[in-house]
Amino acid sequence: MGWVLLEALKIILAAAMGQGLLIVIMLLTARRSNFKANVFLSILVLMMTQVMYIGYAQLQGWNTEFLDRMGIYPLFIHGPVIYCYCILMTQPKVATSSIMVHFLWLLFPALWIAFGLYNVSWGIPFLHIVSFLQIGGYYFLSIKKLRNYAQTIKLNFANTDKYRLRWLYFLLSGLGILTLLDLGSIMLNSLALEGMAQIQFKYLYLLEAAYTFAIGFMASRQPQILFNTPIIESTRKYDRSSLNYQKADDICQQVQRITQEQELFLNNELSLSELAQLVKVSPHHLSQALNENLNKNFYEFINELRIQHCQNLLKHPDNKRRNLTDIALECGFNNKTSFNNAFKKHTNMTPSQFRKQQHTQT
Repeated sequence: MGWVLLEALKIILAAAMGQGLLIVIMLLTARRSNFKANVFLSILVLMMTQVMYIGYAQLQGWNTEFLDRMGIYPLFIHGPVIYCYCILMTQPKVATSSIMVHFLWLLFPALWIAFGLYNVSWGIPFLHIVSFLQIGGYYFLSIKKLRNYAQTIKLNFANTDKYRLRWLYFLLSGLGILTLLDLGSIMLNSLALEGMAQIQFKYLYLLEAAYTFAIGFMASRQPQILFNTPIIESTRKYDRSSLNYQKADDICQQVQRITQEQELFLNNELSLSELAQLVKVSPHHLSQALNENLNKNFYEFINELRIQHCQNLLKHPDNKRRNLTDIALECGFNNKTSFNNAFKKHTNMTPSQFRKQQHTQT
């Protein structure tokens, strides 16, 4: 039975390594893609593939001493790679030189080995502890970057669903769990509990394989992993802006009139730059006017008009039994979930509760 499980694990690891290499090829050959971001994601996938190869080689009884020794370097580039990937997915035009500085971390293990500290009893555990602290710091920075991005898209798009990069949180969560398990295995090994460490390593290899398959599945279902759409980077500080209050007020009145007269809010692809073109002002000034004079970002401004339109539809007797998803789509929302969340935020009740209340009163 043990032999069967061992052979099954070998097959799974071999298939996952193939899947990993296929993902890398897809990323590096994808057209209309954010190529620099894809390069960093490819590095992450290759690092997982390397770990699985070490596991496969150990199961086959091959000598992995060189790979084990060199394995300290991927640990020190793991954090910088995922942080740089998050930067490039949210700021595609960032200068390459500004992100490459993070890879100076590679000097740390190189100097550690050069001075012979790698071979002392505490040398390897110390390197691992430093690497995992470094990874934790970069994970914190990556999550902070994604949260800032979430605020940015609300300033620029009326519908944020396809720009949210939710799968990036999945990527961070999965890699974080694998990193913690890896740390646990290394600590067990350092405490001379090699038997327990080997068992955990096998489970770790299996999880690496499952995670690689999951990334492949998500890449096939969510094309934005390969084709990142750059967004307009927001500026939340208007200290240097030439826009005064009166001009901002004029812009707000103009944009409110045009948006309602032409029912632009019904367009689920409406963006800040498109609306700015119609009003004949810069996106920066339009964003500033909405934020400072109406105390709303673009996302909130458009959604409020959509909700008002939805309320009028829900009040009408002809829509008493109409499907709420159809109403949501007609009002410019991409799906029922976004519609429900926005409606409840503005009215403190769900669309169905609002409709029931209106028709009960009449």
